[in-house]
Amino acid sequence: MPTSSANDLQFVTDILDQLEEQYSIDTTQIWAAGKSDGGGFCNTLACDSTLSTRIAAFAPVSGAFYVIEPGTCVPTTVPIPCQPGRPKIPIIEFHGFNDGTIPYAGGRRDPKENGCLPAIPYWTQQWALRDGLAATNITTNLTSDTLVYTFGEGSEEGLVTQVTDFNSTFKHDWPSTVPVGDLELASFNATPIIIEFFKTNPLLS
Repeated sequence: MPTSSANDLQFVTDILDQLEEQYSIDTTQIWAAGKSDGGGFCNTLACDSTLSTRIAAFAPVSGAFYVIEPGTCVPTTVPIPCQPGRPKIPIIEFHGFNDGTIPYAGGRRDPKENGCLPAIPYWTQQWALRDGLAATNITTNLTSDTLVYTFGEGSEEGLVTQVTDFNSTFKHDWPSTVPVGDLELASFNATPIIIEFFKTNPLLS
């Protein structure tokens, strides 16, 4: 949340340090995924100069990518602070076009707060540019109501990917064809797509 003062970055750092000290962990395959505020935190991790060098790839779902903006909130141009510690960050995001909790078009959820939500296409494009990719994408159909927008060419194709579910009943949910605790089902399963994305994007030295 934009008003949170918790030091979650230090918390994640401490967890990684402890796990790597106590267990034999493949440090090239540490990933981050989360929904809503957890999806927003994935973005925070990807933008952190240190943790972005320890986490291989990121998969926010219905991400709440709040930007502190005390002035006018313009979702398609709001500056997004981000200082990753490496030049190529693999990131895949899933969002419902009709998400009423974290709107696809962005904006303010509470006029009293300074948190501005960037529009999802703009947020995705900014990641593509940050990764040194072209601002244009390739659009493909995943299912009859879901489109995939991929950025990058050649070996970098799909380095930045965004998946949008246009089903009118699918909103602030984790895409799944079976119940996972959310209200609505999707026409595809995000989890295996995320796992495959993670497998193909290990942390490179």
